[in-house]
Amino acid sequence: MIPDAYPDRRYQAKVVKLYPQVDRQKGTLRVEVQIEKPDEFLWPDMSARITFLEPLATPPDGGPAVLVPRAGVGDDGDTTFVWTVADGHVRRTPVVVGKDFGERVQVTSGLSGGEMVIIGNPQQLREGEPVKTASR
Repeated sequence: MIPDAYPDRRYQAKVVKLYPQVDRQKGTLRVEVQIEKPDEFLWPDMSARITFLEPLATPPDGGPAVLVPRAGVGDDGDTTFVWTVADGHVRRTPVVVGKDFGERVQVTSGLSGGEMVIIGNPQQLREGEPVKTASR
């Protein structure tokens, strides 16, 4: 959930009630959610944008679920992979993808989380090639 008043703040919430009335002119449905960790920024009657996601699949190793931008996942017909950067060098990392979440894809095997993933699939990249990363 993202409050309209604070677009840089994100909150986890769960659906607790769906109202049966649909506003056909606006194409909206009233939904009630419960915010898991509310704070002092939230007030009654604030409007918010809510994104509904399917629950993540539990990775086979029981580790954390990893999401990567879809633009970072490549496929050569035999292997699904991402390009990662470690110690200033490019590495082609085979991955197993899970559920699709629009612009992001769950990686169930191959990444542990926290890796730097190259977005896009530049054809000129080669395994072990040195690269420079831009700071945020």
